[in-house]
Amino acid sequence: MTKYKSRLRPVNRVINRSWIIQRLKTPSDFINPYGNTIKFDDQDSTDRVAKVFSTDYMGAFEYEHGTLPESMSRMYEIGHTFFKKWEIPEFKCWIVCSMDVSEMTIGEMKTRIASVTQTIWDKYEEGQNGEQVAKNDYGSFYERVNGTWYDDDLLGWYDLQNDFAWFIDVEMARKFNMLFLDEAIEELDSEFNINLKKEGDTQNG
Repeated sequence: MTKYKSRLRPVNRVINRSWIIQRLKTPSDFINPYGNTIKFDDQDSTDRVAKVFSTDYMGAFEYEHGTLPESMSRMYEIGHTFFKKWEIPEFKCWIVCSMDVSEMTIGEMKTRIASVTQTIWDKYEEGQNGEQVAKNDYGSFYERVNGTWYDDDLLGWYDLQNDFAWFIDVEMARKFNMLFLDEAIEELDSEFNINLKKEGDTQNG
């Protein structure tokens, strides 16, 4: 997808607090030169990605200077993604995350999915509590799910540190997933028993 080289081997679990989460919006004909971070070494990659989503202006240095292309490059180089619908009483979303099946055991795959879903839940819960969810994000996932976010074009969130994204729109999720595919893993819901740690729990699930 690009000539960026991975500096870090993709991790099997989410080990960083997800602080750099890019908001993803529907594609736009107008490209904000200040907020656009879809910039690759070749125009074909830039055009293909821009047909799937546009990036919301985050107003922070951490989102700029190649952070998004580097994450997408890591996901592309792995060549395998996990695409999953996840539905709980509070919300429904579709997850796309890198999955290095050539080097991961089933246990490591389960750990990664559990970590990803826990992170998404944490972002929802933190937004509900009015906490700063990510750098300049302002709890957008919680607000969008509950109809209080100002922009209906917001459909996805992309963790640029841990190489996964989640969407409230299945079509955008599928198109995002297709950007990386040599092979996809789908419909594995029954193999993963996800136990969320919710605020106020007296014990781990």
